[in-house]
Amino acid sequence: MTGPSPVWNANIRQAVASHPSTLFWRLTPEAAPKRWQTFHLAGICPGATALGRSQGTERGTIFPAASPDSPLLIFFHGGYWQEHSKDDVLFVASKCVPCGIAYASVNYTLAPQATVSTIVDQCRRAVISISRQAPELAFNRRHLFVAGSSAGAHLASMLLVEGWQREQRTSENLIAGAILLSGVYDLQPLVSTYINQALKMTATDAIALSPIKLRLAAPVPVVVAWGENEPDEFKRQSQAFANVLRESAFPVKTLEACGANHFDIVSEIADTETALGRLTLDLIAGDEPAR
Repeated sequence: MTGPSPVWNANIRQAVASHPSTLFWRLTPEAAPKRWQTFHLAGICPGATALGRSQGTERGTIFPAASPDSPLLIFFHGGYWQEHSKDDVLFVASKCVPCGIAYASVNYTLAPQATVSTIVDQCRRAVISISRQAPELAFNRRHLFVAGSSAGAHLASMLLVEGWQREQRTSENLIAGAILLSGVYDLQPLVSTYINQALKMTATDAIALSPIKLRLAAPVPVVVAWGENEPDEFKRQSQAFANVLRESAFPVKTLEACGANHFDIVSEIADTETALGRLTLDLIAGDEPAR
């Protein structure tokens, strides 16, 4: 195992140092939508340890929109699969709900208590569980979108690959679209870095968990975005994955968010004042219903 990689460590730490207030975003009482609830994610952690349960891995938080026919955006937080929680991205609800979009964020067991493969499986099961609870959670299951940033974008993109739907006995058209921010789509460069100390991936694991290397499912609209002040590897991987999506006939829009970095780009996802926010809202408003 080598030390910190200049691609995966130094640049991202510099972004944090330059923008310390943007590492953790919390939903303030003043900005919070008035309606919200915590819900159970049935069966996403079979055999979970007590530590896994204590991390809240079987629960999510949803902010319903005004109409029970509203679309839903599910967001997966980042943190290299080993840090942070759903609470760090609840603030996105304050932008989504006024636009008529229900918003949910979910926890997953963090490494080293779970492997990346287990985390991917948990997120897939979480989406299935949320979809099945659509009447109770007050959204239209045919308009279910996923999003994430950094490692969360990886998790969201793993919902776009082929095969897992059959394994989970769920609809091939569960996902109506995706918004991917500053993601990691090729995990192979991480294997020899400090990041892998908690993940414990082998080279074979990394290939099997890299959506850029996998066969994709039926095309859905996707936004792939990254910050202007982003480490180069995140820009490169975002552009490369967007090209792979296009080669598989996915309708893809790409964006470099002007002035944004690896962290504060999340604040723009449904902000009508930003180009990324407008792309997100256009994608959700213009989707074809999942079948």
